[in-house]
Amino acid sequence: MPYIPFTDEQKRTANSIDLAVFLRCQGEQLIRSGPEMRMKSNHSITINGNKWYDHAIRKGGGPVDFVQYFYNMDYQGAMQMLLGGYGISVPFPTAMPKPPKPEKEFTIPKANKNMRRVFAYLSKSRGIDPKVLSVFAKKELIYEDAAHHNAVFVGRGADGTPHHAHLRSTQSFGKTFRINEAGSKPQYSFHWVGQNDTLYAFEAPIDLLSYISLYPERWEDSSYVALCGLSEKPILWMLEQYPNLKQVTLCLDNDQAGIEATKRITNILAEKGYEDVICSFSMRKDWNEDLKAAKGLAQVEQSSVRKLDESMLEELVSDTSADNGKLAKMKIPALLGQRNRYLQMGLPSKAATCLKSAAFYAISAAVREYHQMGKEISQEDAITYITAAHEQAKVGDDLDERLSEIQAQSQGIHTAEEKHRIAESWLTFAAECLGAIESTQKLQQADHQEPTLAMGGMSL
Repeated sequence: MPYIPFTDEQKRTANSIDLAVFLRCQGEQLIRSGPEMRMKSNHSITINGNKWYDHAIRKGGGPVDFVQYFYNMDYQGAMQMLLGGYGISVPFPTAMPKPPKPEKEFTIPKANKNMRRVFAYLSKSRGIDPKVLSVFAKKELIYEDAAHHNAVFVGRGADGTPHHAHLRSTQSFGKTFRINEAGSKPQYSFHWVGQNDTLYAFEAPIDLLSYISLYPERWEDSSYVALCGLSEKPILWMLEQYPNLKQVTLCLDNDQAGIEATKRITNILAEKGYEDVICSFSMRKDWNEDLKAAKGLAQVEQSSVRKLDESMLEELVSDTSADNGKLAKMKIPALLGQRNRYLQMGLPSKAATCLKSAAFYAISAAVREYHQMGKEISQEDAITYITAAHEQAKVGDDLDERLSEIQAQSQGIHTAEEKHRIAESWLTFAAECLGAIESTQKLQQADHQEPTLAMGGMSL
C-alpha cells in the first residue's frame, strides 16, 4: 500500500471515533457489560467510547490500535478504514467524552430469608457437594439475595467485614447474569483462607467450589480465591495478607482466554519472586464441567429436556407478540385463579388449559421487554431457553408467589440490563407453567370436548 501522509487532524479524528458505532457498521454484535460494551465474538474485549481493552492479554488503546490488532491491518490500512478512504468525509461519529462517575459506596445485597433456590441450583444443577456449600454458607460467604434470588458470593476481610460481592443468576441456560456489586473492591474477591502454604486460584466462584467437590480431602487446610474475572489483584492481595502462602496453583479455564491469562499471571508472580507456580487445567472447559461429567449430570439433563411437548411450545412461541405482553399482568393472575377453581372442581384438563394460556402471556411479556429494549428474541432462542428452564421447573412450585415476585421486579423504571433479567424471569415462569401442566394431567388424556386456546385471547 502506498504511503499516505495523514494530517494531524486526520490522526486525531481517526482516534476519536466511537468504536461501538464503528463495530456495529462492520456487522459486530455488542453486549452491554455495565458502563461498557463487550464484543459478542470475543468476550474478553470491552469497548468504552473510543477506547478498547482486551482483558485476556492486558492490552488496549484507541481505534487505530484496535483496527490494527483486531483486523490485522497495518497503520495505513487502519487509518483508511476508519476515515472511509483518503479524502472522503468521516462516516463514523466521534465518541463523546463521558465524565467519570462518582465511585459508589459498596453495599451488600439484602439476604433472602432462606437460600433454598441457590442451594438447589448449586447442588443439583451444578453438582457441588452440599457439605461444602454448608461450610461456606455458615461462614456467610454464600447466600441468596432477596430481590432476585441470585447466588451471592461474598469476599470478606480478616475482620469479617464484606468488601466484595459477586452475583450469579440461578440459571444454567440462556444468557446468564454475572456481575460484581457496585463498589466491590476486587482484591477482596470471594476466597477461603486455610492454614497450609498453598493457594488455588480460579476464574469463578462456581469453579472454586467445583474443584473442592472433586478433591475434597482436607480441603479446608488450603486457601482458595476466585478472581471473578481474569485480574491478578485477588491473588496478589492474598499473598500479601497471608505470608504463609508460598505455592500458587493457577486453575483458570481451559480456553484461549484462560490459557493466556495463566501465562500472564505466572510472569507477574515470577517478577514478584513467586517461583513456585503450578498451572492446572481442567479436562473440559472448566472445573464445573468436569464435576458435572463426573456426576453424570449431562445425561440427566438430556433425558429431562425431552419430556416437554415441543409442538405445544412451538405453537405458543410462534403466536406470541409484544402487544399481547401488555395483557400479561392482568390475564395471568385471572388464569391462575381460574386454574385453582378448576382443580377444586375436579376438572384437571381445564386447569391445564389455563396454565397453557398463562405460559402464552408470560412469553408475550418477555417479548415485550425485549421489544422495549430495541431487541427481538428469535423463536428459536425463546424455545431453547424455555426448554432448558423446563428441565429445572419444580413440580409444586407456587406459581402465584413466583408471579408476585416478577410483578414486584417489574415495578418502576429499569435499565436495559434489568429489563433483560425481567424478560428471562417471564420465560422461566412460562416454563414453570408448562411444568405444572404435567403435574395436573397428561395432555394426551385431556377431555376432547374442552375448548382450545385461541392465541391472543383464551377460550375456556
